[in-house]
Amino acid sequence: MKKISTIILLLILAGCGSNNELATHTGNVTDLIEEENGTRIFVEESEDNTIAFLITDDLNDGIELDNNVTVYYDSTAMIEESLPPNQGRVERVEIN
Repeated sequence: MKKISTIILLLILAGCGSNNELATHTGNVTDLIEEENGTRIFVEESEDNTIAFLITDDLNDGIELDNNVTVYYDSTAMIEESLPPNQGRVERVEIN
């Protein structure tokens, strides 16, 4: 029983640790581009802060232009320095 309790505790801690690495970006969707691997959405938080995210079809739950969304992504993933920057490893997208 003690062994099972320890395993469950480790699984809970591992799950909590992964959520701490998620970053968020909230803003309005200003552009949507269909690509081979999914849809690239451009999320503008402010005039000077737009990030492009490639989201897979399973994460694209009715996202449309001008939707206000929050994108949760892996903060340890490399960001492609371009204009706007492209961020990978999106975990989920919520329409606000």
